[in-house]
Amino acid sequence: MSTFGQSVAADVHPSVAGDTPAGTAFWSQPEHAADTHHSVGGGDAKALLPYIDPATTLDDSLEVVTQGFHWLGETITARIGDLKDDLLAVDHPSFVESLMVGALRAGLAGLTGGTSEFIVRDITDKIVREAVKSAIKTGVGTAVDAGLKKLGGDSKRDPILAFIASQQEMARTLLQEAQTSWIKSGRHSVSSVDEATRLETQFSRERMKEAAERQYLVSRDAWIAYLAQASLGAVQSKRLDDSGDIIDLGPTTNLGGLSVGESFGAGLIGAGDGVLFVHVRLPTLHQIQGSGLYGATGTPQILTTYLNGVNSTIRDQYVGQPLSQLHIPRVIIARVDEGDFTVRVNEKGISFDHGNRWLVERALVAHPENVGTDDALLEDIGRQLLLSELIPREISKGATE
Repeated sequence: MSTFGQSVAADVHPSVAGDTPAGTAFWSQPEHAADTHHSVGGGDAKALLPYIDPATTLDDSLEVVTQGFHWLGETITARIGDLKDDLLAVDHPSFVESLMVGALRAGLAGLTGGTSEFIVRDITDKIVREAVKSAIKTGVGTAVDAGLKKLGGDSKRDPILAFIASQQEMARTLLQEAQTSWIKSGRHSVSSVDEATRLETQFSRERMKEAAERQYLVSRDAWIAYLAQASLGAVQSKRLDDSGDIIDLGPTTNLGGLSVGESFGAGLIGAGDGVLFVHVRLPTLHQIQGSGLYGATGTPQILTTYLNGVNSTIRDQYVGQPLSQLHIPRVIIARVDEGDFTVRVNEKGISFDHGNRWLVERALVAHPENVGTDDALLEDIGRQLLLSELIPREISKGATE
């Protein structure tokens, strides 16, 4: 398990929030909302297969797939365009090109990885799966160039319009390049009508809408992270993946300068755009005398939640979701008898707090078998549990936003 708690200035951040550890929390929890980034769609793949007319040929199905790349690009582009209406009802931030490029790359990463995985989700043939994924990845460089070129145009005068237009241009270019690669190479990996028909189903109208919705969420989160970085500053971040390789995360929100008092005030007065400020009352934790175990008095209670810089349409989209499943900067301002503290986690899951005894004891309440484990690891577990247990039921804007 990864470990939180390193200095913000560290070159490598080996931790990403969002994966709740195994085990049951010591207080009852409401049913968690689905992670809209990773659990859209589903169902029985066989039930989705259309009737196969005996006269259908392999080329027929492959032609549908080929055209599917085009219509997928159009569907995703249109859905990204909906963000314009959802975002324009607030004051515009300043244009910071280096941060905007980071936001564009975050959106493209979601399109490249998320969309390709979504398309091949029900494909069993490994060769076909890789052919589709390879076709989509082929156009990444061209898509980045197209997005950056669009960013440098007249739309640069308006950050929101620049972001939307560049995201759309990257999506359109990526899938155009994918279609070309599929025609010249990928389609030749499909050798049976059954597999071609199954792949054709992946490009159904319903599936395209689901893929477009996923990209809308990724682009939305990338924009909110941009707001936070423009407001609070950014730090170049890296982390270790499961294999120990260093992953460059690019610019991420720097939450290191927010103290308990500053965090509370920022959300309340309408500052700190793009950061979800959650004020909570946490239970008192205590060691059970003579047992070496820990217990709790009470349950977590959310007092107020603020997200500034966006309108109610966007804010409401985060209601009912555990904080562990959100991909935007989150700051928890916790009130406890032992002393108030913050839990600051940015959009990439990088923590800006360490040495928190409450989180260590929280982990031991749920996992008493871990007594004696390194405190940094326990703090990581406690942080994940807390993030998963806090589910906003209402998100407001600051008083002067």
